[in-house]
Amino acid sequence: LKEKYVRNIITLKIILGIISYALIIFFALFFSLVKEKLLIIAILGAAVIFDSFMYFFRYMFRLEEKMEYEGILMAAEAFLRLAVLMIMINSGIKLIGVIIVSLAVLSASILNFTINLFVFLRKNRFSIFQADFMFCKYLLKSSFPFVSICILSLLNFRINIMIISYLKGDFSVGLYNANYKLLEQFLLIPIMFSAAVLPTFSRLSDSLPVLMDFLRRSVIFLFSAAIILVALCYFSGVQVVNTVYGSSFRNAGIYLYMISWVLVPFFLKSVMEKLLLCLRKQNAILIIYSAGAVLNTLLNLFLVSRFGINGASLGIAISESLVVIAFFVYIRKLPVVKRVADSILDIEASGVINESVY
Repeated sequence: LKEKYVRNIITLKIILGIISYALIIFFALFFSLVKEKLLIIAILGAAVIFDSFMYFFRYMFRLEEKMEYEGILMAAEAFLRLAVLMIMINSGIKLIGVIIVSLAVLSASILNFTINLFVFLRKNRFSIFQADFMFCKYLLKSSFPFVSICILSLLNFRINIMIISYLKGDFSVGLYNANYKLLEQFLLIPIMFSAAVLPTFSRLSDSLPVLMDFLRRSVIFLFSAAIILVALCYFSGVQVVNTVYGSSFRNAGIYLYMISWVLVPFFLKSVMEKLLLCLRKQNAILIIYSAGAVLNTLLNLFLVSRFGINGASLGIAISESLVVIAFFVYIRKLPVVKRVADSILDIEASGVINESVY
């Protein structure tokens, strides 16, 4: 069924991409933004659409458990984004700096999309367009929990940014975002790790005791890595922020101490989410993420007004930690499941079963 799914999903994504881009432009015009902001939104909106296709092509390699392709393509994406950004900044183009950066993001997205599409077509030699109305309707309905999970995952820091902007102004947003953008690079570690272990989770999804043991070892590894990175932020984070951003952001580094603690729950959350997805528990993930988003919003409204940027960092650290705890409690309460084949082999080994039972 792979070809049927791919063809219809790509057709659906093209339609949804056009609708999404139209909505982006509509809301930008609705808020009567100045011409430069409209241009930036239009450029970055196009980049988002290209990225959505790129990620889809990349994830298709997971079906064949070809995680090396995804790893290589993720590394290529990071390199291309940095390389294109540096080239555009130093090109001498006579445009506003933010517009140059936006064009660099779009250029990198188009390049990454092209590379991922090329690799996908090389591995899958079939046409990629088909429109089956009933099947597309089924896809939209069945994907709703996953879409909601994805949206809620993206809202974490964005909620903080919007509340800081509303309560403390755009200057504070810049200081907060400077630290977040540095930490965002570290978040690639749990994302790539979760992608790499996803096939293992899938294979073990009918044998919960073995799966739980694998999860335990994964959590220990990710927790240790997060603590090491938090320590690095404490001892050298301020110097890194000052070096990367220069004197204009010399006050940003002092906020890194608090926000760095979000690495711990973020490192643990991704791998638990993947395990629950393999166990078809997407509705449980959706409920927990929804509660986390609401809690994060309420905490930020209360803490940002009192503690500013550190309040936002504390709010997301608390809400994400509670999300991880909720995942842990839910996983611990799952019924013990073993493969039927394992049970048969155990009985056979005890001498109670013979070939006729098979």
